[in-house]
Amino acid sequence: MKEPDPTHDLDQTILDTFDEMHAEAQIVPIFLTFPPEVIERVAAYTRDHSVEPPTLIPLAIKAQENQSDKFSEAGERLMEDPDSFAWPLEDPLLCVALALMLKHAFRCAEKVHEKHDFGNDKQNEAADWWKTSLPF
Repeated sequence: MKEPDPTHDLDQTILDTFDEMHAEAQIVPIFLTFPPEVIERVAAYTRDHSVEPPTLIPLAIKAQENQSDKFSEAGERLMEDPDSFAWPLEDPLLCVALALMLKHAFRCAEKVHEKHDFGNDKQNEAADWWKTSLPF
């Protein structure tokens, strides 16, 4: 019997999560989390460019097509240290795309956590075997 491919499983989780978020967005708005200074910039952008909030996420995603390296590098820095991340205030659409990426990553992590039952105390205890000291 062929072993399941964990890479395929993760890829499928990522795709399924994105599909779920897209379906949810058709019913209720997606709430993204930003620091106050980013909220000000995004609000100014929507006002100055007459952009309606429901069109902001698709617009932000499309805008990243021509700057995928910049998006990837900023996303990596954001994931590594979200608390000290310097948001690119000069590019509100990049900020929106990054916030969506972060929300998606957290949602995927929750799904993987649930699927593999990482909250299971027995499993956690077994994983902590190395913390047990034995007398020799």
